[in-house]
Amino acid sequence: EPLLELTQRAASLAVDCLTASSPGLLLPGQVPSGGTASAEGPGEGEHEPTSVALPPSQHADLAKLCAALAALRGDRSFLLWALERIPNLGAEQLVGLGVGAKRGVDAAEVARIDRHMQGVQGWYDGEPPPAGASSKVIIFLIDRTWLPILEVCIKSIKAIFQEYVNDRDHVGLYSLGEGCVFPPTQKGLDAGGLFKQICDAQQIGGE
Repeated sequence: EPLLELTQRAASLAVDCLTASSPGLLLPGQVPSGGTASAEGPGEGEHEPTSVALPPSQHADLAKLCAALAALRGDRSFLLWALERIPNLGAEQLVGLGVGAKRGVDAAEVARIDRHMQGVQGWYDGEPPPAGASSKVIIFLIDRTWLPILEVCIKSIKAIFQEYVNDRDHVGLYSLGEGCVFPPTQKGLDAGGLFKQICDAQQIGGE
């Protein structure tokens, strides 16, 4: 398709400009003069990884370029390369690269990437969500002035929280006349604590 071809050409030009302005920078598959192709990513190359020699302000843009190249060429080695070699990336961008690198691989490779990503805020082990999937933000609103209604509300909220909210979703609880019980919080960061606050909210209050 013309648009896809144009996008691919733009990405290739971006790579050419980047490597021309950054001596020694090799993306996956590029071959230095008199050498061999660059390593593909964490654990897949034979030589020690080295961080890219770019100003910190350009690191995030380089990671975005790698993500675009991975999507355009169907080659996850760009994601692995970015994870291994680009420093100073934010947690959100690291998670995006890591999740993309886990798609379409076997369980052993998923586990290897999980080990590589330990300690990154917002990272979850196991199978990645489908491409294009998005997380939800759910705010529950309760009226604590009448116990019969409150009991039904809390029971429903607990069921939704346990059965329909995944670890990447954000959940908040607001009580009429009282304010915020707890602000929107990612379930996976403290699922047990959030569930306890929902249960504890089953008491008369408000106005």
